[in-house]
Amino acid sequence: MDIIFRPARAEDAPQLGSVHSTAWKETYTGLLPSRLIQERTAEKRAAVFAAQHCRNIAVAISAKHIIGFCGYGKPRDNLIPQNQGEIYGLYVLKQFHRHKIGTELLRMAERNLITEGC
Repeated sequence: MDIIFRPARAEDAPQLGSVHSTAWKETYTGLLPSRLIQERTAEKRAAVFAAQHCRNIAVAISAKHIIGFCGYGKPRDNLIPQNQGEIYGLYVLKQFHRHKIGTELLRMAERNLITEGC
C-alpha cells in the first residue's frame, strides 16, 4: 500500500470533512449519543476545515484519497505553556488501521510543531 504524507491544502477541505465524519461514525457509534454523531456531517466539517484554510493539518493519502489526518498547533488551553504544541485530533479510516498511518501523522505533526516553534 503506497501512502503519501503531506501538509493539507485548502482544496482538501471536502475530503477532510468526509474522513472526519466517517471516522466519527466508525469510532463512536455505540459510545456517544447518535445525535452527536449524526450532527458531524461531512459538509459541516468541510466548512470548518475550509474556514481554517486547512492550516496545521497533516494528511495521509492513498489512491488520491485522504484516508487520515492529524490536526495540530499551539495549545488552546492557557494552562499549557505556549512553547509546547497540541494535537487537536487524529483520525484514520478504519480500513487503514494497523498500518502505522497514525504514527506517521503524529511524527509529521511533531516535526511541524518543532519547526514552527510550538
